[in-house]
Formats: sequence, C-alpha cells, structure tokens
Amino acid sequence: MRTRSKNASTRLRCLGLWLLPLHVFLASVLPCRSQQASIRTEVEAVLESRWTNGDTAHEAIQKLGDQAFSVLISVATNDQEPYLRRWRAVFLLGKFDTEESADALAVVADSKHPLFRCYALQSIANLDKRRAIPVLIRKLDDQSVCMNIVVTDPAREYDVYVSDEAVRLLELVTARRFQKQTGDVPIRHRATKPWKKWWERNRKSYQPN
Repeated sequence: MRTRSKNASTRLRCLGLWLLPLHVFLASVLPCRSQQASIRTEVEAVLESRWTNGDTAHEAIQKLGDQAFSVLISVATNDQEPYLRRWRAVFLLGKFDTEESADALAVVADSKHPLFRCYALQSIANLDKRRAIPVLIRKLDDQSVCMNIVVTDPAREYDVYVSDEAVRLLELVTARRFQKQTGDVPIRHRATKPWKKWWERNRKSYQPN
C-alpha cells in the first residue's frame, strides 16, 4: 500500500497557492515547481539508472510518497514516454493494489500501442479481482496483435491478440478454463464467448466496492 509523504505540508501549501495574492504566489510557486521537478527526476531514476527489480523499485516509490506515485501514473499513461521507462511504470502499478492503479491501468489498456495494452492487462491481473476482471472482460473484443509466440518443434509462429492475453489472464485470476490445450502446442486464438457468458452470470459478484 502507498505511504503518506513526509512532505505533506509542503504539498498542501502548493495546492493552496491560487488563494494567495499575486506577489506571494510568484514568490512561492518556484519552490513548489522545483520540488515537483525533483520528484520527477527521482522517479525517472528509480525506473532507469537505479532499477534492479520490481520489489526494490516499488519500495523506493513508496518512500518517495504520494507525489511520486502520481508521477508513476503519469509516466505509465503517457504514450510519449521512452519504452523501457513506461514499461517499468506499468509493471510497478500492478504492485499498488489501489483504485488509482486500476484506473490508470484501465487507461493504458486502451493505449494506441497494442503491446502496452497487454502489459497493462498483465499488471492489472495482480490487483484485486474486482478491479482486474472488468478490465480483462472489456478487452475480449480487442483483436489487435500485441506479441508473437515462436514454437521451435516444429517451427511455427503465432500472433497473440490482446483478447488472447485477456483470456489467459482471466484463466489465471479466476482459476477457470473453458478451452483445453492439447500437448505443448498453444491455442492459436482463445475463445471469448464462454467468458462473456460467464461474465453475464457473475458480474454482480465482481463489482468494485
């Protein structure tokens, strides 16, 4: 869970600047902007030069506080961010089981880049079922190709749709399976209709609080 920032009083002061006279506002806004830029720099460092693994990065973001979490969401939802930085931000959001994380990952699930849609689904599957399942269900009609599977014996390649990944993750999250796999050969495209029927029957059980 996210921790409270040690600089909460500073953040509240920044949020209230618009209530101040103009000359006081101008004298105060630069320190607030400097603080925000500093936190952004720290988050970028966690996602890049200081990255070792997801657990240590998650702990580092927690220690930086609420503003760092907001920056993490900003990075994850921005299609213009560098690939590696954004991928790690999307990955880390799956470690914060909050409504804000689920909402941000739902946005990424509609990214213009199919690969990031699949990344978002993978991360949201780590959250509470009531937050994850509605988003996974919503992507059952997304037949954009997000990745490719290579099988070596015999040599074959399979395109993976976003909907295929949604079904795979629904199977993981719910421990249910409507389609059987034969041997080691992956199912080319997953059936979505059984999951839509399942959702019609079970929707009320998975409504977020």
